[in-house]
Amino acid sequence: MLKTPFLQFDFLNLKTKQHEQTTFKNPVKVFQTTHVNKVNAILDEVELAVHNGYYAAGFLSYEAASAFLNVDSSTSSQFPLIWFGIFDSPTELTPKDDHSFEVGEWTPSITKEEYNHAFKKIKNAFQTGATEQVNYTMQLNADFKGDSYAYYNALKKQQNADYNAYISFDDFQVLSLSPELFFDLDKDVLTVKPMKGTKERGKSSLEDNRFKAQLKSSTKDKLENRLIVDLMIDELKSISISDSIKIKKPFEIETFPTLFQMTSTLEATIKHKKSLTDIFNALFPCGSITGTPKVETINFINHLENRNREIYCGTIGFITPNKEATFNVPIRTVSIDTSKEQARYDVGGGITNLSNAQDEYNEAFTKAEILKLSNNDFKLIETFGLYNGIYVAYEAHLKRLQSSANYFNFKLNLNKIKNELTEIAEVNYNQNLRVRLLLNIDGKIEISSVPLVIDDKIKSVSLANKPIDKNDLFLYHKTTNRAVYDELKTDFPHYFDVILWNEQNEITEFTIGNLVIEYENKLITPPVSSGLLPGTYREVLLERKLIKEQIITKDMLAKAKHIWLVNSVRKWVKITLKKAAP
Repeated sequence: MLKTPFLQFDFLNLKTKQHEQTTFKNPVKVFQTTHVNKVNAILDEVELAVHNGYYAAGFLSYEAASAFLNVDSSTSSQFPLIWFGIFDSPTELTPKDDHSFEVGEWTPSITKEEYNHAFKKIKNAFQTGATEQVNYTMQLNADFKGDSYAYYNALKKQQNADYNAYISFDDFQVLSLSPELFFDLDKDVLTVKPMKGTKERGKSSLEDNRFKAQLKSSTKDKLENRLIVDLMIDELKSISISDSIKIKKPFEIETFPTLFQMTSTLEATIKHKKSLTDIFNALFPCGSITGTPKVETINFINHLENRNREIYCGTIGFITPNKEATFNVPIRTVSIDTSKEQARYDVGGGITNLSNAQDEYNEAFTKAEILKLSNNDFKLIETFGLYNGIYVAYEAHLKRLQSSANYFNFKLNLNKIKNELTEIAEVNYNQNLRVRLLLNIDGKIEISSVPLVIDDKIKSVSLANKPIDKNDLFLYHKTTNRAVYDELKTDFPHYFDVILWNEQNEITEFTIGNLVIEYENKLITPPVSSGLLPGTYREVLLERKLIKEQIITKDMLAKAKHIWLVNSVRKWVKITLKKAAP
């Protein structure tokens, strides 16, 4: 692999609100050091080069904080404290992505017991008044072989972050999928956006909305966020015009594929003659990844973690000759040492007096969910029953499609879909059709239809041979990713369908519809929480109070007086269970 430095930034432009790709290659000069006493001098050299019409792009490691603050020095490392390339201009060239890479199992560098021991030390520090908030982190490690740029593109595709960056230099590659802005400088206006407060995404849209509301109202997360906002306001005062510091968007909730994050946006006008070096001296490292008070907490963290964070929690960005600069906070960041074929990914979170160890430990691993690459090339599906020009559960279908599109960040033109569906209904007003709609992530739709033939025969089904995992996200959304259904149905090719069940032995659904049973003179259907698709016809029946939700066990299924498969194409299908429970 060529070791010519290459840097790519896929950053959100705050002015245009668009993501823009900026790449740099073949620097005219490179500044780097592992010595803390040279960091400020390099920043001055970088700023001089920018003043002379060049671009600069690079990073500062977390341990570069020792150049700006009276904090303990880091342990020795081959990884630079600061690295900047100087460039004539950006380039449009990008590396070839050969899609070939192999990542081993990610393993934490500390045990759960060691994490809990550190957590107790942090809580003790709160009691003594040594610190108010600590951003405690740990390192995950994995073997890595192959094309790191392909890995970056795969992670970027599924993460949907605003401040992605890829850097290749010497024996190192950095793959940053960061959602967090450190600062954006546009002439004299400086914007910072600390991120503090996390909640995992729900599996269903209903659970997702509930989790988002919980984060928005969370006293603990607002405290975390407010402490860092107050810290950054104090830091901005030394470089900003008096009274120019404004909190633009406090406690805003941002949505990412695996989690919700709480952010607050601050804006300030920089004093005349304040340099980029002054900005780094005032703000670095970002308070959201240290704690408060900053100096005391950094020293506390250094002794507690007993490792170098390196690029993690430092900053990555670029500077233009037009007095513009954008830098991220490299969280959600993989760094690879190609000489050792080793990758690392660090995770953590802000701990306050309101935190508990189990929640914080779980939160850290929630932030590692982005490492689980999945098939992103799925489409959303809605399958309608059209009877004599009238769609069954029409509004429920559109509502579910809208909900899943919002969840997965799919573009959706609902008016266009309505118009096309209306046209099909008008043309086929005297026919019965099965109408299938596909929606891809870019908003493209495909609609097809076939004649619908319904018979009144009782259908034979079996219980699936093994349970579903109710944590599987795709059980809760109707998509083309139907691997779990296809696998379970394959075992019973001669049956109409199979009945699914979860690891708690709760009945869930069929592979092509929801389940309703008559049990103790009541019509009941399993709750979505058991691990199933919220079917549109099921929703209509619930709204009309024709059925009720209730957990259904295998024993209840065996004792049911009647069993039905229900969906909006076939409506009610009478079922007989032919195979005993496994």
